[in-house]
Amino acid sequence: MGVATSGRLPDDRGQPPAQRLLAAAEQLFGERSYQRTTVADICAGAGMATGSFYAHFGSKAEIFAAVVRQLNADLRTAMKQAIEACMEGVTLDEYAKTHKELAQALAKWGEKPLSED
Repeated sequence: MGVATSGRLPDDRGQPPAQRLLAAAEQLFGERSYQRTTVADICAGAGMATGSFYAHFGSKAEIFAAVVRQLNADLRTAMKQAIEACMEGVTLDEYAKTHKELAQALAKWGEKPLSED
């Protein structure tokens, strides 16, 4: 069962084709699973012809790997921003006072050369 052209993802206009394909693949893999999503479904969701897919990705497995890499990068960015927001206005000394065990472990680890770990 394919996605109708009217099923095109919202807010993807103006995005490069590879980004539109990634967005469609992410949504469809999440909704239907990898197994039940076809390359034709992804292309329909991106509002592109099926043949255009292969100019950007070699296979469904390749776009799946790209989706996972993008999700990983997005998660890491979100985590970094959340940590920075929590630490705003807090000095390292203040943090160490409230998290003594972590500070001690980090200090101990910092004393060792990496080859000894």
